[in-house]
Amino acid sequence: MKIKPALITRALLSVALLTAMQTAMSAGFRLPEYSAYAVATANAIVARDDISATGVNPAAMGFLSGTQVAVDVINLTYDLEVTTTSNNKKTHNAGEDSFIIPGLAISSRINKDWTAGFNVNAPFGLETKWPEDTFPAFNSVATIEPALSKIEMVNYNPNIAYKLDDNTSIALGLDYYEVRDLQFNTHTVNINGKGDGLGWNAALQSQYDDFAVGISYRHSVGTTLTGNYASTATVPVRANLNFPSMLQIGMQYKISKQMAFEFDYERVGWSSFSKLDIVNSSTGSLQTSTTNNWRDSNGYRSNLQVKLSAKSELNFGLAYDESPQTDDYFSARISDSDRVLYSLGYRYTFDTITFDMGYMRVDFKERNVNSSNTYAFPTGEPNGTTVYNGTYNAQADLFGIGLSVKF
Repeated sequence: MKIKPALITRALLSVALLTAMQTAMSAGFRLPEYSAYAVATANAIVARDDISATGVNPAAMGFLSGTQVAVDVINLTYDLEVTTTSNNKKTHNAGEDSFIIPGLAISSRINKDWTAGFNVNAPFGLETKWPEDTFPAFNSVATIEPALSKIEMVNYNPNIAYKLDDNTSIALGLDYYEVRDLQFNTHTVNINGKGDGLGWNAALQSQYDDFAVGISYRHSVGTTLTGNYASTATVPVRANLNFPSMLQIGMQYKISKQMAFEFDYERVGWSSFSKLDIVNSSTGSLQTSTTNNWRDSNGYRSNLQVKLSAKSELNFGLAYDESPQTDDYFSARISDSDRVLYSLGYRYTFDTITFDMGYMRVDFKERNVNSSNTYAFPTGEPNGTTVYNGTYNAQADLFGIGLSVKF
């Protein structure tokens, strides 16, 4: 089936709109909520043959008919606070506490074996902003106490899927990561940059009468960023930011005609996020460096799908995500912790149009940081030292709506 020019125009306009809306999430790096359907199912959709799942597993396109387009908007509200050990003072993150996470998915069947698709989403994001003297152990040295930390990026992901047989589809694609804004500021030094990088992804999905399995892998992407380091003078700088690989495996079992259960496992290669060096572009000298030494982490996700009728369904989700951040290199710039996710969603289909609505609650485990390592002023590594000692608490709520159309 050929893609109509009018559809291409609408798709490109949607991409432009969604890109303009893209923003980053607070205190987190991984954003697995690519669609309202993902929010509704606690992101357990790797084995689902659905247009709203193609951002996670592009091989699902092999089971989709005609041309389909899905547009999703997710609102995330987030609260983060720290009570520092040195003075027992409670401080809230002063950055934005509400964000829009957009998503776009397009799938179009070329012939009985081949399907082409395109996804736009924001798989990673970060923003924290701490007021001056939040961490008194820095002794009011404003040149080194963290202020705004931000990563804003978009992934443009074209894919091609091939149907091996009636039951199995495979897919290959490219991940073009555009880092639109990196900020790594202290209270007197502003560091900003932008850049891009290219990676690849592969996926498989098999569908049977009562059982389905999906596997999706995205290779790590290294991005090269350029920007400025502004203090008493402004100098050009560059940095390499490595995004992690992601392996997802999902299995769905149809308990009855009305009920289906899915369980997914995810492995994120966060060990690639080990160090961030910001270098003077002119001289090659190191301007600043931070050591993260994150570990690879696991995620466990489950979903119960209940069909109320031929046109409507309810979804209930429960998930658990491990934090990759260790105590040895803990940083308040990304004050992460293990989290439990609860979700609820509703879907209704009007002939060729499907409406999705989902809600998710994210409860972060309280994190108590009690390091005995002393920070060596002013040029040492603050991560994992006493300057960040305290109790960190966070909660997040996500509400998503989505609309998909079959042509």
